[in-house]
Amino acid sequence: MSTLPPPRENQPFFTVSALEAGILHFPRDLFLAGAPPHAPEKWDAPCLCFLLHHSATGEYILFDNGIRKDAHRLPPASQHRADTFGPLGLDHDAADRVAAGGLDPSRITQLILSHAHFDHIGDPARFPRARVVASSGTRELSRSGYPADPHSLFAQDMLPPDRTHVLDPADGAWAALGPFERARDLLGDGSAYVIDAPGHVRGHINLLVRTSADGAWAVLAGDAAHDWLLLSGAARTAVHPAHGCVHVDLELAEAHAGILRALALAQDSRVRVLLTHDAQMWEKARANDWEGFWPKTIPSL
Repeated sequence: MSTLPPPRENQPFFTVSALEAGILHFPRDLFLAGAPPHAPEKWDAPCLCFLLHHSATGEYILFDNGIRKDAHRLPPASQHRADTFGPLGLDHDAADRVAAGGLDPSRITQLILSHAHFDHIGDPARFPRARVVASSGTRELSRSGYPADPHSLFAQDMLPPDRTHVLDPADGAWAALGPFERARDLLGDGSAYVIDAPGHVRGHINLLVRTSADGAWAVLAGDAAHDWLLLSGAARTAVHPAHGCVHVDLELAEAHAGILRALALAQDSRVRVLLTHDAQMWEKARANDWEGFWPKTIPSL
């Protein structure tokens, strides 16, 4: 497997903190096939966001935005989809979590959206000064969305028109990086790279983040996998007889998940893979066995 780029001299990096912005209830038959017998039929899964703090500039960036409090404002089709995973648990949204940890949400400079599903988009208005970074695929889903298409899961006003930066797939900024076919340097200093992560839904992206100056990384993987059983190989992605697959292209999704699996499980790996719906990590936090939630930070490998 191709290696990730080595650090530069005085390499900037990010500390990473998790935020829980909603709880979904996952039916096993929609997500896991061939799961071990002890896997539950249904389980609570968090909607995690990740707060990044740049070591050199002090900039705060948020990756993903969880569920919005006023879920009744979602397109009807998205509300119906949400009912499959409900009732939605949402006492605090991402902005509330940021503020509870002592940071004014207006200090977030960038809000990066992994994709257009309701449990990742949240309400960008809650971060009024953040540039919203989205893929061209996410923009296209929004442009063709509700209400123009009454059956769309995606709202046409999902992205703030005055402060959204769309990542152009043809602007020449993309290049191969380690095992990833398409990546682009987010800030130009090697501290984070946007990764094209196809398969789940059009425009799905991940963020590869340096978490130390000496070679440790984290991949903020969005919905590249919905549970660690899928990355460990202990289960396969389900294809439900009535509802189909949670990925629009299962082959592409599994290929990308395979790259993440290899990075995370390689001998002497210093790559931590962080899933949006990581129930195992969340349960450790609830049991006070893990300290990676804001205002604390996820330990670097």
